[in-house]
Amino acid sequence: MGKEKPVNTSIHAGHRNRVKERVKDNSIDKFSDHALLEILLFFAITRKDTNETAHKLINEFGSLEGVFKAPYDALLRVEGVGEKTALLIRVVSSIFDRIRLSSANNNKEPMTTDRMKEYLASYYRSKIYETIVILSFDNKGRIKKLSVVGEGSINSTDINSRKIVETSINSNASYIVLAHNHPNGAASPSLADIDATRSLVVMLRRLDIGVYDHIIIGADGDAFSMRKHAEYKNMFI
Repeated sequence: MGKEKPVNTSIHAGHRNRVKERVKDNSIDKFSDHALLEILLFFAITRKDTNETAHKLINEFGSLEGVFKAPYDALLRVEGVGEKTALLIRVVSSIFDRIRLSSANNNKEPMTTDRMKEYLASYYRSKIYETIVILSFDNKGRIKKLSVVGEGSINSTDINSRKIVETSINSNASYIVLAHNHPNGAASPSLADIDATRSLVVMLRRLDIGVYDHIIIGADGDAFSMRKHAEYKNMFI
Protein backbone atom coordinates (compact mmCIF):
# COMPACT_ATOMS: atom_id res chain seq x y z
CA MET A 1 0.00 0.00 0.00
CA GLY A 2 1.26 3.49 -0.81
CA LYS A 3 2.24 5.77 2.05
CA GLU A 4 1.55 9.46 2.51
CA LYS A 5 4.41 10.62 4.73
CA PRO A 6 4.10 14.23 5.85
CA VAL A 7 7.21 16.40 6.07
CA ASN A 8 7.91 19.27 8.43
CA THR A 9 7.60 22.01 5.82
CA SER A 10 5.94 22.17 2.46
CA ILE A 11 8.29 23.26 -0.29
CA HIS A 12 5.30 23.21 -2.62
CA ALA A 13 3.26 25.83 -0.75
CA GLY A 14 3.96 28.51 -3.35
CA HIS A 15 2.88 26.24 -6.20
CA ARG A 16 -0.29 25.24 -4.37
CA ASN A 17 -1.18 28.86 -3.69
CA ARG A 18 -0.74 29.74 -7.35
CA VAL A 19 -2.94 26.83 -8.39
CA LYS A 20 -5.62 27.84 -5.89
CA GLU A 21 -5.60 31.40 -7.22
CA ARG A 22 -6.16 30.09 -10.74
CA VAL A 23 -9.16 28.15 -9.49
CA LYS A 24 -10.55 31.27 -7.81
CA ASP A 25 -10.10 33.16 -11.08
CA ASN A 26 -12.32 30.61 -12.85
CA SER A 27 -9.44 29.33 -14.95
CA ILE A 28 -10.04 25.74 -13.90
CA ASP A 29 -11.63 24.80 -17.24
CA LYS A 30 -8.19 25.27 -18.82
CA PHE A 31 -6.55 22.71 -16.53
CA SER A 32 -5.37 19.37 -17.87
CA ASP A 33 -6.82 16.17 -16.40
CA HIS A 34 -3.76 15.49 -14.27
CA ALA A 35 -3.80 19.10 -13.00
CA LEU A 36 -7.44 18.76 -11.92
CA LEU A 37 -6.61 15.54 -10.10
CA GLU A 38 -3.56 17.20 -8.54
CA ILE A 39 -5.85 19.87 -7.03
CA LEU A 40 -8.23 17.29 -5.61
CA LEU A 41 -5.32 15.45 -3.99
CA PHE A 42 -4.39 18.63 -2.08
CA PHE A 43 -7.20 17.73 0.32
CA ALA A 44 -5.78 14.29 1.14
CA ILE A 45 -2.03 14.85 0.77
CA THR A 46 -1.32 18.06 2.61
CA ARG A 47 2.48 18.38 2.54
CA LYS A 48 3.74 16.63 -0.58
CA ASP A 49 3.85 17.23 -4.32
CA THR A 50 0.58 15.80 -5.62
CA ASN A 51 1.47 16.37 -9.27
CA GLU A 52 3.55 13.21 -9.42
CA THR A 53 0.86 11.17 -7.69
CA ALA A 54 -1.77 12.48 -10.11
CA HIS A 55 0.38 11.42 -13.06
CA LYS A 56 0.92 7.96 -11.55
CA LEU A 57 -2.81 7.49 -11.02
CA ILE A 58 -3.74 8.46 -14.56
CA ASN A 59 -0.92 6.35 -16.00
CA GLU A 60 -2.08 3.37 -13.95
CA PHE A 61 -5.78 3.62 -14.83
CA GLY A 62 -5.51 5.12 -18.29
CA SER A 63 -7.54 8.29 -17.85
CA LEU A 64 -9.16 10.59 -15.30
CA GLU A 65 -12.36 8.60 -15.70
CA GLY A 66 -10.41 5.41 -15.06
CA VAL A 67 -9.11 6.79 -11.77
CA PHE A 68 -12.66 7.37 -10.53
CA LYS A 69 -13.73 3.92 -11.73
CA ALA A 70 -10.93 2.25 -9.80
CA PRO A 71 -11.82 0.19 -6.71
CA TYR A 72 -10.43 1.22 -3.34
CA ASP A 73 -7.93 -1.66 -3.17
CA ALA A 74 -6.58 -0.93 -6.66
CA LEU A 75 -6.03 2.73 -5.74
CA LEU A 76 -4.01 1.71 -2.69
CA ARG A 77 -1.58 -0.20 -4.88
CA VAL A 78 -0.42 2.99 -6.62
CA GLU A 79 2.77 4.46 -5.17
CA GLY A 80 2.02 7.57 -3.12
CA VAL A 81 -1.63 6.70 -2.54
CA GLY A 82 -2.66 6.01 1.04
CA GLU A 83 -6.00 5.45 2.72
CA LYS A 84 -6.97 9.13 2.83
CA THR A 85 -6.38 9.57 -0.90
CA ALA A 86 -8.17 6.36 -1.87
CA LEU A 87 -11.14 7.27 0.34
CA LEU A 88 -11.31 10.77 -1.13
CA ILE A 89 -11.41 9.43 -4.69
CA ARG A 90 -14.07 6.85 -3.84
CA VAL A 91 -16.22 9.45 -2.05
CA VAL A 92 -16.01 11.85 -5.00
CA SER A 93 -16.96 9.00 -7.35
CA SER A 94 -20.00 8.27 -5.17
CA ILE A 95 -20.95 11.95 -5.23
CA PHE A 96 -20.90 11.82 -9.05
CA ASP A 97 -23.29 8.86 -8.89
CA ARG A 98 -25.60 10.72 -6.51
CA ILE A 99 -25.64 13.80 -8.76
CA ARG A 100 -26.59 11.64 -11.74
CA LEU A 101 -29.48 10.18 -9.76
CA SER A 102 -30.66 13.63 -8.71
CA SER A 103 -30.48 14.87 -12.31
CA ALA A 104 -32.44 11.86 -13.52
CA ASN A 105 -35.22 12.72 -11.06
CA ASN A 106 -35.41 16.43 -11.91
CA ASN A 107 -38.08 15.79 -14.50
CA LYS A 108 -41.46 15.65 -12.74
CA GLU A 109 -42.80 13.14 -15.24
CA PRO A 110 -42.55 9.40 -14.46
CA MET A 111 -39.26 7.85 -15.50
CA THR A 112 -39.47 6.42 -19.02
CA THR A 113 -37.49 3.46 -20.28
CA ASP A 114 -35.39 5.74 -22.48
CA ARG A 115 -34.51 7.97 -19.52
CA MET A 116 -33.68 4.92 -17.41
CA LYS A 117 -31.36 3.73 -20.17
CA GLU A 118 -29.63 7.12 -20.31
CA TYR A 119 -29.23 7.27 -16.55
CA LEU A 120 -27.90 3.73 -16.26
CA ALA A 121 -25.51 4.17 -19.20
CA SER A 122 -24.11 7.22 -17.40
CA TYR A 123 -23.92 5.36 -14.08
CA TYR A 124 -22.12 2.36 -15.54
CA ARG A 125 -19.48 4.47 -17.25
CA SER A 126 -17.74 4.58 -13.88
CA LYS A 127 -17.81 0.78 -13.39
CA ILE A 128 -15.10 -1.56 -14.61
CA TYR A 129 -16.59 -4.71 -13.05
CA GLU A 130 -19.96 -6.31 -13.65
CA THR A 131 -22.22 -4.65 -11.11
CA ILE A 132 -25.83 -5.52 -10.31
CA VAL A 133 -28.13 -2.77 -9.07
CA ILE A 134 -31.76 -2.22 -8.14
CA LEU A 135 -33.63 0.96 -8.97
CA SER A 136 -36.43 1.43 -6.43
CA PHE A 137 -39.39 3.51 -7.63
CA ASP A 138 -42.13 5.37 -5.78
CA ASN A 139 -45.78 5.35 -6.83
CA LYS A 140 -45.19 8.36 -9.09
CA GLY A 141 -42.60 6.55 -11.15
CA ARG A 142 -39.62 8.42 -9.71
CA ILE A 143 -36.41 6.74 -8.61
CA LYS A 144 -36.21 6.59 -4.82
CA LYS A 145 -32.83 4.93 -4.62
CA LEU A 146 -30.16 3.04 -6.52
CA SER A 147 -28.77 0.10 -4.56
CA VAL A 148 -25.78 -2.06 -5.48
CA VAL A 149 -26.72 -5.66 -4.74
CA GLY A 150 -23.77 -7.53 -6.19
CA GLU A 151 -20.59 -7.57 -8.21
CA GLY A 152 -19.79 -10.28 -10.69
CA SER A 153 -22.15 -12.25 -12.92
CA ILE A 154 -25.82 -11.87 -11.99
CA ASN A 155 -25.97 -15.61 -11.30
CA SER A 156 -22.47 -16.00 -9.86
CA THR A 157 -23.22 -15.91 -6.13
CA ASP A 158 -25.99 -17.19 -3.90
CA ILE A 159 -26.03 -13.96 -1.89
CA ASN A 160 -27.38 -11.89 -4.79
CA SER A 161 -30.91 -13.26 -4.54
CA ARG A 162 -31.04 -12.73 -0.79
CA LYS A 163 -29.68 -9.20 -1.04
CA ILE A 164 -32.06 -8.33 -3.86
CA VAL A 165 -35.02 -9.46 -1.75
CA GLU A 166 -33.80 -7.60 1.35
CA THR A 167 -33.09 -4.42 -0.59
CA SER A 168 -36.45 -4.53 -2.37
CA ILE A 169 -38.35 -4.97 0.89
CA ASN A 170 -36.36 -2.35 2.81
CA SER A 171 -36.76 0.27 0.08
CA ASN A 172 -40.56 0.10 0.40
CA ALA A 173 -40.70 0.60 -3.35
CA SER A 174 -43.84 0.45 -5.45
CA TYR A 175 -41.82 -1.53 -7.96
CA ILE A 176 -38.20 -2.10 -8.92
CA VAL A 177 -36.02 -2.29 -12.01
CA LEU A 178 -33.06 -4.66 -12.15
CA ALA A 179 -29.93 -3.59 -14.02
CA HIS A 180 -26.44 -4.85 -14.63
CA ASN A 181 -23.62 -4.23 -17.06
CA HIS A 182 -21.46 -6.22 -19.44
CA PRO A 183 -18.16 -4.32 -19.12
CA ASN A 184 -16.51 -6.32 -21.90
CA GLY A 185 -19.45 -7.31 -24.06
CA ALA A 186 -22.67 -6.41 -25.83
CA ALA A 187 -25.83 -5.31 -24.04
CA SER A 188 -27.91 -8.30 -25.15
CA PRO A 189 -28.80 -10.78 -22.39
CA SER A 190 -26.99 -14.09 -22.09
CA LEU A 191 -28.86 -17.32 -21.41
CA ALA A 192 -27.67 -17.05 -17.81
CA ASP A 193 -29.05 -13.49 -17.60
CA ILE A 194 -32.44 -14.65 -18.89
CA ASP A 195 -32.66 -17.62 -16.50
CA ALA A 196 -31.54 -15.54 -13.51
CA THR A 197 -34.03 -12.78 -14.36
CA ARG A 198 -36.91 -15.24 -14.66
CA SER A 199 -36.05 -16.81 -11.30
CA LEU A 200 -35.73 -13.44 -9.57
CA VAL A 201 -39.01 -12.14 -10.99
CA VAL A 202 -40.89 -15.25 -9.84
CA MET A 203 -39.33 -15.09 -6.39
CA LEU A 204 -40.11 -11.38 -5.96
CA ARG A 205 -43.65 -11.79 -7.27
CA ARG A 206 -44.33 -14.24 -4.43
CA LEU A 207 -43.37 -11.43 -2.05
CA ASP A 208 -45.68 -8.99 -3.86
CA ILE A 209 -42.72 -7.05 -5.29
CA GLY A 210 -43.19 -6.06 -8.91
CA VAL A 211 -40.27 -6.04 -11.34
CA TYR A 212 -40.86 -3.57 -14.17
CA ASP A 213 -37.77 -4.28 -16.28
CA HIS A 214 -34.24 -5.59 -16.42
CA ILE A 215 -31.88 -3.25 -18.27
CA ILE A 216 -28.43 -4.34 -19.42
CA ILE A 217 -25.68 -1.88 -20.34
CA GLY A 218 -22.96 -2.99 -22.75
CA ALA A 219 -19.32 -2.01 -22.98
CA ASP A 220 -20.08 0.60 -25.64
CA GLY A 221 -22.81 2.23 -23.52
CA ASP A 222 -25.69 0.66 -25.46
CA ALA A 223 -28.69 -0.32 -23.34
CA PHE A 224 -31.00 -3.33 -23.69
CA SER A 225 -34.44 -3.29 -22.06
CA MET A 226 -35.72 -6.83 -21.65
CA ARG A 227 -39.25 -5.51 -21.16
CA LYS A 228 -39.18 -3.87 -24.60
CA HIS A 229 -38.58 -7.20 -26.34
CA ALA A 230 -41.54 -9.44 -27.02
CA GLU A 231 -39.86 -12.68 -25.94
CA TYR A 232 -39.22 -11.31 -22.42
CA LYS A 233 -42.03 -8.79 -21.91
CA ASN A 234 -44.38 -11.21 -20.16
CA MET A 235 -41.87 -11.68 -17.34
CA PHE A 236 -42.53 -8.18 -16.04
CA ILE A 237 -45.40 -6.19 -14.55
